[in-house]
Amino acid sequence: MNSRSVVSALSMLAMVSACSADVLGSKGSLTADESAELAMQISSTIQSSAGTSAAASMTRRPSTPGLNFASVPVSLNLDTTVPCPLGGQTHLTLSVSGTVDQTAQTAALDLTGTNAPQDCGYHAKHVKVSVTGTPNLTQTAHVSVDHGVPTGVQSFSSNGSFDWSTDDGRSGSCSLNYTATADYGNSTVTVNGTVCGTTIQYSGPLTPAA
Repeated sequence: MNSRSVVSALSMLAMVSACSADVLGSKGSLTADESAELAMQISSTIQSSAGTSAAASMTRRPSTPGLNFASVPVSLNLDTTVPCPLGGQTHLTLSVSGTVDQTAQTAALDLTGTNAPQDCGYHAKHVKVSVTGTPNLTQTAHVSVDHGVPTGVQSFSSNGSFDWSTDDGRSGSCSLNYTATADYGNSTVTVNGTVCGTTIQYSGPLTPAA
């Protein structure tokens, strides 16, 4: 299995969650654009670690000459602390399960986990936002890959709360509770929920990054 296939599929969900959205209601002290990009950055952290770990697990599977392993189960748990893009760190606990066929380049994986940032710095538009979980965020995802490319219906959800501060002097608290779904069969994406007080209701075409 090409490790980039799994990482790409998981990373795609981060992009889906940041699609242009119809914004309703109060946004607090973060703008709608900042809120959407911050949500994308936070989700990218957990998905990147999950994708890399799943890919590493697949790579370590022994190859036995003469045997043709079709879909084989994948089950792994990750408990680690990783650095954040602009300083600070976040503690991740992840569980990834599913099946993988390395020969056919196919996979179906489910992810559940927690993300506990501590003074974790991210870019959000033109400001640095530092995030600390209160206590953490929970996230789930489902991805599927066929012949090395995302396929079927992919989903991602995030909920929880955190405190934040920006390098231009703003601060506050934020809650996340949203679900993003990408359907590769009809090339559509939907996002519903709330991000930092912003209601997101989006449905439209899926335009994956090249």
